[in-house]
Amino acid sequence: MRSIGEILKEERQRLGMNQEDFAAVGGLKRRAQTLYEQGERAPDALYLRALAGIGVDVHYILTGERLQSAVTSDERELLDGYRSMDVRGKAGVLGMIGGMRSPTPPASQVGNAPHVETHGKIGQNFVGNIIGPQTFNVAGGGRKKEK
Repeated sequence: MRSIGEILKEERQRLGMNQEDFAAVGGLKRRAQTLYEQGERAPDALYLRALAGIGVDVHYILTGERLQSAVTSDERELLDGYRSMDVRGKAGVLGMIGGMRSPTPPASQVGNAPHVETHGKIGQNFVGNIIGPQTFNVAGGGRKKEK
């Protein structure tokens, strides 16, 4: 099993930081960082919490196993931007993402059986092979009553 110091060094290098800058994030000097990486000292919780703030996978440092939910700096920037949007902005982003996905064939298409696909959660982009009179209620409001 790899040591905490080895993994700490790997995470520092993954972020492209030198020992002095990495140590400063946790409020330490370069010498303390060197001792951590050499395994002569163990980092404390406050230091690790500070590193988590810049995208370090603290779970990986402590256990040697990467968390699937570790977020890159690009993903963090996107997530922060998304969270700062109003409902309309979020809907637009979700629609854009849905429209950019590669189309996938239906999981269980039997021969020439009719199928209809909707692309994305927002918008009216339908693809399919149903021929004949069809009614699609896209607005969701139902039919208007005649007076």
